[in-house]
Amino acid sequence: METIFIRDWTTRPYSGYIYSEFRKTGYEEENGEMRFIITLTLALVLTLSLLTVSSYAKNYFPLTPSQKHFTAIIVQLKTFRSVEWESPVSMWVRIPSSQRSRAQELANTIENRARDALKQAFCVHIYVKKGESAARSCVY
Repeated sequence: METIFIRDWTTRPYSGYIYSEFRKTGYEEENGEMRFIITLTLALVLTLSLLTVSSYAKNYFPLTPSQKHFTAIIVQLKTFRSVEWESPVSMWVRIPSSQRSRAQELANTIENRARDALKQAFCVHIYVKKGESAARSCVY
């Protein structure tokens, strides 16, 4: 069994440093626990930073007046549940599941209407569940 000496910085009634003696039996277990804690902390920090980046992006890319106006028009239509701009060139439109078969038709309709209204390059994504694009149409 190997002995490890670690300097103890606590003050004692007598002067000088105290060397504490530790056996190397439980050292490996503490090291494994520490690695787990560090890994868990890094994963948490990474997750929070990714969430912060996505929320920051919405504030970093303010909508142009034409985007705000076009979004207001689309929101008023009963076919669409919600409209979000993920970036200045990516518009995500949520539709009910009953309209899934018409997704590509709806994407093309929005593209044709937005081509003149926005006068910019962008893509419209039609989705039912977040992150799952049912159809996409782009204006270049």
